[in-house]
Amino acid sequence: MAEDSRWDHGTVSETTRKLRLLPAPVRELLAGGIAGVVGKTCVAPLERCKILFQTGRLGQGNVSDTLKRITETEGIPGLFRGNGAMVLRIVPYASIHFGLYEYYRRICVDAWHAGGAPKDALVPPSLDLVAGSAAGATAVIATYPLDLVRTRLAYSMEEIGGTGRSSPALRASAEASGSARAPASLPHSIWGMLRLTLRREGVRGMYHGVGASLYGILPYAGLKFFVYQSLKQHYQRLGGTITSSERARALAEREEERLAGFSERDAQSRVEALLEASAEDEPESAMPSQSRLPIPVMLLFGGVAGLVAQTATYPFDVVRRRMQVEALALSGGGGLADPQGVASRLSLRSTPQAMALLARTYGWRTLFSGLSINYLKVVPSTAIGFTVYDFMKSLLALPTHL
Repeated sequence: MAEDSRWDHGTVSETTRKLRLLPAPVRELLAGGIAGVVGKTCVAPLERCKILFQTGRLGQGNVSDTLKRITETEGIPGLFRGNGAMVLRIVPYASIHFGLYEYYRRICVDAWHAGGAPKDALVPPSLDLVAGSAAGATAVIATYPLDLVRTRLAYSMEEIGGTGRSSPALRASAEASGSARAPASLPHSIWGMLRLTLRREGVRGMYHGVGASLYGILPYAGLKFFVYQSLKQHYQRLGGTITSSERARALAEREEERLAGFSERDAQSRVEALLEASAEDEPESAMPSQSRLPIPVMLLFGGVAGLVAQTATYPFDVVRRRMQVEALALSGGGGLADPQGVASRLSLRSTPQAMALLARTYGWRTLFSGLSINYLKVVPSTAIGFTVYDFMKSLLALPTHL
């Protein structure tokens, strides 16, 4: 099979050859999981800062001051607090998200062709919007308890001495109203927080705020793939980069899907034959820029896609985080009191009502708390995620349209 020279700089290892013999769905799950872990871990310190700002855990301050404060009180590991739960969640989440995106997209494309669309026509990005939204919703429901635990771990902070820490304004307000409570000792481990949540809130508590997550993920996941695919197609039209090599890869993808009922080895042989025939028609040096986006362009388009999607859906993310830490605020966990009683009212409302409550109580700006941090993290995270996903699909000999 013709390899993409952007990624392969030597002979393929025996391990890689064995991985390529795995069923295609397994390889898609593996590629998505690795892409998710790398992309998220690279921006874990900024993710923790964002959560602390979103949940009102900190007073006034900027990103650099917050990172310095965390480092001083908790050390370097504090910057990655909650990242273990994130990794446990992101492996299945990204695997399900990318894997089901491919699956749902194939269903949408088949339905589109069944409706009379030409077989050689470019797939409209609107199908990526639908497939991405459906995959995102499925992944959220499957992994939500780990997201809740990760948020609660990141939300809790320590002072030097072990007591909870909240902003001076919140502490003063709580003391004046007589609502301050002694900081409760919170678990520092994933399993400890899971046990605490189950004991206090039951199984239902593990999905506290899932409604807000679904409100946000449906447009977010869809927009991310929609914008990326739209930019890619626009770039290809302007640059004339849709050549016989890329059409051969598209044919190979359809052939692999058509042969799903055959043995994996027979199907893979047919796909490789198509791609090798394409390699004979065009020089190897031309294939990287023609079969996939150049890496800088991929990083740029991935960053723009993440930026647009996150900005459009950010208020839902704020409401979700507030709901996730509501139980800790009510119990005084982590030393954060709730002097205005907002936490006690969030659970009684739907997501739009909770959003309106936060806006009335704290002002509309609170719905965008931490957005500047999000801009700093979402561009590299999404760009890295798309790039690593493309790399893994090339490494595992999977056809790709991203």
